[in-house]
Amino acid sequence: MFAECTLFPDPPRIWCQASGHSDSAWVFWSEDGGLGGAQGASFELTLSDEQRLESETRISVKDCGSTAGGDVGEDGCVTVQVTVDTSSVVLSSARIEHLSCADEQITVRYTTICSATVTGDVDWVGWEWEGWETPADSLWNRDEDSGISLEDALAISVEFSMVGEHDVVLQACTGGGPWNAGAVCVENTSVVEAIPGLGGAYELGVGGNGVPCESDP
Repeated sequence: MFAECTLFPDPPRIWCQASGHSDSAWVFWSEDGGLGGAQGASFELTLSDEQRLESETRISVKDCGSTAGGDVGEDGCVTVQVTVDTSSVVLSSARIEHLSCADEQITVRYTTICSATVTGDVDWVGWEWEGWETPADSLWNRDEDSGISLEDALAISVEFSMVGEHDVVLQACTGGGPWNAGAVCVENTSVVEAIPGLGGAYELGVGGNGVPCESDP
């Protein structure tokens, strides 16, 4: 038995055809490391973002109706493996080029805008910061939040209820979110100091974010 596979770039997918096999009802396909598969003389695999993080994909085909054309395994099937070069459709891992907040110091319960520049193929973005009554976060998923642009997801308004220095953490991932074992994620942190308000009138600082001054007598 023989198998030949071809990579198509748009959308990224692999199409395979087997020959020299027995009845096609006894021919089974799978992607190594993947779950399930297909049955028949041909096979098509649409590459997921996780699969596109690798430069090659291995396809296995089994003929369980004949002992011709290869060594018979313990399962009584002849198995052929084909390695497909997928380097031309590999995703570029996310990279945080810049992260900063408009103000390094703000008054408690005032806001500042934190923003970032991220390059590569970004599938998931997560912001997290503490200092409010409970930890806060903001998440973006390319598949689920198609109405929100990546550019908009890379800017967030934060505020704090407790005095002190607070970490504003940005995480960006390629190949799904951080829960996905195959995803590639990067992380960066910006620090903002929250200071107590003095009461009375406030003078708006750079970015319009509460640098306090005492009231006029």
